[in-house]
Amino acid sequence: MWRGLETWICPALSMVSSIIKIVGGLVSGSIALLADGLDSLINILSSTIAYAFYSISIKPPDRDHPYGHYGFEILSVIITSIIMLFVAAIIVSTVFTKSVSRVRSEGILYSLISTIILVAITFYTLLYSKKARSIALRAEARHLSIDLVESLLVLLGVVLAVYFNPLFDLITAALVASLMVAGALFNLSLIHI
Repeated sequence: MWRGLETWICPALSMVSSIIKIVGGLVSGSIALLADGLDSLINILSSTIAYAFYSISIKPPDRDHPYGHYGFEILSVIITSIIMLFVAAIIVSTVFTKSVSRVRSEGILYSLISTIILVAITFYTLLYSKKARSIALRAEARHLSIDLVESLLVLLGVVLAVYFNPLFDLITAALVASLMVAGALFNLSLIHI
């Protein structure tokens, strides 16, 4: 059942959610919302890279690769971790170089809509993973739940920035960047050569 509509609807909705966050960050001036959108795009990219490189890595040894293709999995982790660290560095640089400026209230709407989409994707994936008894889908549901917590933090940060102090937006963006760095370092720690 996960072969038809379900195989592309969740990634497509994830892409829509990411684009909403990025557009919302640009429209409202929210660095946190923009950072969350970039992190979501990186998650989609890393999943694509991981799947592609995993598909290569499981090929049996051949004449050009007598020890197999396992190195492609390691390369996947390194590439995605470097991308995460690079984007996190850009976010941190922006946080420290941007003067505190007003975040427009439209950011709340963009953040709320993207978070609602992420809630739907997360719960659908969780429910279907139980129905399908799929470890991979259960792992993806856990990953999505972490993204959901991040999106809720960003929503809170944007609300606080709009109604109380714009500094909350920069603090939230720095938090998103730190979560990205932690994720990249955790991924790199999985490499066993």
